[in-house]
Amino acid sequence: MLEGREVEELRRRVVEWYELHGDKSIPWRRDRGGWPALIAALLVRRTSTKQAVRAYSEITRRFPTPGSLLSVSISEIREILRPLGLYNKRSRELVEIARTIAREHRGRVPCSRRELLKLPGIGEYGASIVLLVACRIPEPLLDTNVMRVLGRLLGIEARVQRPYSNSRLTAMARSLVPSQPDEALKFNLGLLDIARMLCKPRTPRCPGCPLRGLCCYHSSGRA
Repeated sequence: MLEGREVEELRRRVVEWYELHGDKSIPWRRDRGGWPALIAALLVRRTSTKQAVRAYSEITRRFPTPGSLLSVSISEIREILRPLGLYNKRSRELVEIARTIAREHRGRVPCSRRELLKLPGIGEYGASIVLLVACRIPEPLLDTNVMRVLGRLLGIEARVQRPYSNSRLTAMARSLVPSQPDEALKFNLGLLDIARMLCKPRTPRCPGCPLRGLCCYHSSGRA
């Protein structure tokens, strides 16, 4: 496990790498509102980023508030989401989310994990997106790809299908996240991009990885 200065060094390397090489074209990484973050949280599940970006951009443009989405028929929403998988289910969930936010929270997205998890289609990962991006609460964004990076980095078994179900791994990941909100966001986005661009499942690109000098996987000679 990393401690003290090693954790600070890890944070610095990931944040600096993201600032130089991270993918800043994804719109929900720039948008800070609660409603856009909720839309992103719903759309990113089991969907390619390219497809999710198209649907996200259209929905946020046409329906900038929960109330504006409730003013149209569900068939209009369904047509926007049709290129995505499970578009009927997602459309119903999006309408129910908008209705709940409008009626129970006066149009404001709650900054409470408990309240976010009550919304249809919003799981632990989606709740973390909203808390991190919109509420500026430092939280880890944990999917199987990030867990692969952390597992290799720390030399631990972290191959889990539902990362948030493992309280030990979640606590470990949370301890690595910077306490400053902007740094926490860049750190999480950096790990996501490192997982996608460099720390691939079968052929990791270790020579270009900013974590190389700290990584147990690399130092073991398996890379």
